[in-house]
Amino acid sequence: MPGIKRKRSSDCRQRGEFILEVSDNGLGFDEAAVFHGAVSFGFEGMNRWAESIGAKLDVQSKPAHGTNIFVRGTITEQDGSHE
Repeated sequence: MPGIKRKRSSDCRQRGEFILEVSDNGLGFDEAAVFHGAVSFGFEGMNRWAESIGAKLDVQSKPAHGTNIFVRGTITEQDGSHE
């Protein structure tokens, strides 16, 4: 991907919660312009997916500073699925 020198993904499961993190040090973007301006079908789709598994999507980005995407949710003890 152009402009990305480092990318990372990880997941963490502890205390009945999970966190999926995807980050890069690419070009980044202005959050206000994307989330409060025109519709972004990519982020809308990711948000709907997160909601469908009972999780929350958090996107953090700044121009010239890359992007961090987090999906946080709860794991039920009964069946290991996401709440």
